This record gives sequence, C-alpha cells and structure tokens, in this order.
Amino acid sequence: MLFKDFYREIWWPLYAAGATGRIRIIPSEETQANTRNIFRLHLLPMFGEYSMTYLNLNKQFVMQELAILSEKYANIRTVKSYVSQMFDTAEMVDFIDVNRLEKAIASIGSPKKERLATRRKMTGESLSADEMVAWLDAANTDHDNGKLSDQDYLLLFLTLHLGDRKGESYGLQWKHVDFNTGYVLIVQALKKSGKVGPTKARRKLPTPYHLF
Repeated sequence: MLFKDFYREIWWPLYAAGATGRIRIIPSEETQANTRNIFRLHLLPMFGEYSMTYLNLNKQFVMQELAILSEKYANIRTVKSYVSQMFDTAEMVDFIDVNRLEKAIASIGSPKKERLATRRKMTGESLSADEMVAWLDAANTDHDNGKLSDQDYLLLFLTLHLGDRKGESYGLQWKHVDFNTGYVLIVQALKKSGKVGPTKARRKLPTPYHLF
C-alpha cells in the first residue's frame, strides 16, 4: 500500500479517533486541521508515491528527505512524530513486520529551529522594557480614540496580567471570576472554530490566577 493511501484509509481514521500516538486523546478540530496541512504540504509530497514497505526498508532515503526538510522547516519535530505514528500503526495492523525507521527518525535534528532560536537571542527580538511601555501606551491611545473596542481592550490587558493563552482569556465567563478572593479560574479555551473546549494543556483541574 502506498504511503498516501495508508494515510487516508488506515491511519487518519485511527488518528481522528485518538488511537495513534502515545497519548490516547481525540485531537481537537484545530489540531486535525494542522495535521492535514502537514501531510498535504510536506509528508505526501515527500513519501506519498512510495509504498510503506519500500520506505520501511530504505531508512537512508527517509532520513535524507527528513534531513533536507529540517533545514527549511522549523517544526520538524511534529513531522517526525507523524511519520513515526504512521509506521507504528502499520506495524500494529501487520502491514509491516516491524517499524525499522524509529531510530533513524529520532536521529534527525532541528537545525532550522536552532538557527531561529540563536538569531532571536542574538538580535534581541523580544520587546525591551521601553518597547513594552510604548506598546501598552499605543493600546491605551487606540482605546481612547475608539480604534480598540472595550472588549478587545479588556481581553488584551486580562491576558497580559494573567499570563495565560489568548484562547483561555477568550473562553472566560463571569462564573470563572471570584470577586471575593480575586481569583480567575482557567478551565476552558475558545477555539478558532468559535467553539469552547479544553485548554491546550487539557488541565484536569481549574487553574487559579490571582488578578486583583
């Protein structure tokens, strides 16, 4: 079976049901959309027309293709994870006798990501204290001039003070704010789809943030 056919007919239904990977959870709609894009943009063009058996027996070819991609794509770790899941699943359903690519895939580094991290460190891409003050002043000015709505202004400074993820601030409801203790409970997040769902970390218990 070709890599592209195994992905569509065997792996994807299992993945969407949360039956692949080490953590057995059903991926969110956003995660599934991102996964489709990774296969469409990277994995299917590289391996789609090769059979699963051929790839499993030619680890040098797989390593070479992934190494080339790692030089220009920073999120190579996620790509490697999906390749590993594909062949682990193929072994599980007896399409191959054993996953021979596991160690080969693990050996691929993340040169693009490391270069970006080094560049950020050297060029100081983080905001300085003065730049942060100027950024906040600009937000205040836009709010005073009506360019920034009250809702957006509140969410901006709420996220800044809480230090949570943007989607977690967007998912807050009044019942999550305890005015007696001054705590805000982070229990959910607003997704890109417009639906409320679990936080990215899938916290099992509410996380309190002291706000006032």
